[in-house]
Amino acid sequence: MKPTSFLNIKDILLQAGLKEGEIIADFGCGSGHFVFLAAKIVGNKGKVYAIDIQKTVLSFLKSEIIRRSAEQIKLLWANLEKPGALKIPENSVNLVLISSTLHQVKDRNKVLLEAKRVLKENGRLLIIDWKREAAPFGPSVSLRLDKDKLKKEMQEAGFKFIKEIKTGSYHFAFLAVKE
Repeated sequence: MKPTSFLNIKDILLQAGLKEGEIIADFGCGSGHFVFLAAKIVGNKGKVYAIDIQKTVLSFLKSEIIRRSAEQIKLLWANLEKPGALKIPENSVNLVLISSTLHQVKDRNKVLLEAKRVLKENGRLLIIDWKREAAPFGPSVSLRLDKDKLKKEMQEAGFKFIKEIKTGSYHFAFLAVKE
């Protein structure tokens, strides 16, 4: 990946260990940047939960899923800050992805605990967000996450930090495992 690139989504998902047949939950999927590539990686034997609080986003994704014949993608509306709002069974997901979302929520701990709830034993958590010192675009610098504080929050929620994943110039990514 070129150091000046924005995000190489496929490379990031592969660095996180996503593979055919797995189940991934994209918390705050937005317009689906990760969803469709994840669906290609997990294939027809896998599943992708595309979760967002914005119903208009999910409506757009529904059309794209039909157009692309991506039946392994399941759309879910949920407020991830409300415990129990997400209708995914406990211990059923291999990888939870939270990309450019945590800087927008009021209570990150609730979102991290929901990720822990749905992850299988040794399930992986992949968090991608904006570097504080980088991009002249994106969210306000005051909203961007402090990496050390985020690592501590992940640990307090029951995750073990594994590694930082290369993402490009404007983002960082942490991979952790459910303890």
